[in-house]
Amino acid sequence: MNKKNLTIKETFTLALQHHEKRNLQSAEQLYKQILEIEPGHVESIFRLGSLSIQTTNFDRAKELLNKVVQIDPNHAKAYNNLGIAFQKLEKRQKAISC
Repeated sequence: MNKKNLTIKETFTLALQHHEKRNLQSAEQLYKQILEIEPGHVESIFRLGSLSIQTTNFDRAKELLNKVVQIDPNHAKAYNNLGIAFQKLEKRQKAISC
């Protein structure tokens, strides 16, 4: 997968570790690496959306989190974060519906 030949699962674990330590650029790069190989990796899409909220890129967060709920309509955390993104974009009615 990358220079250390990590699996997707190992790369995702590493990305989460970077994300939790607020090494957001490293986490973002790893999530993107995963999505290059497995574009439908829902947790990487979700984490990128969440990371986008953290970096105040609310439009990108909205786009990514919408993709998550399209793939997995039962992803409660994605709806929650989508509501946050809409709230930050001052789209109150859409935020309430999440």
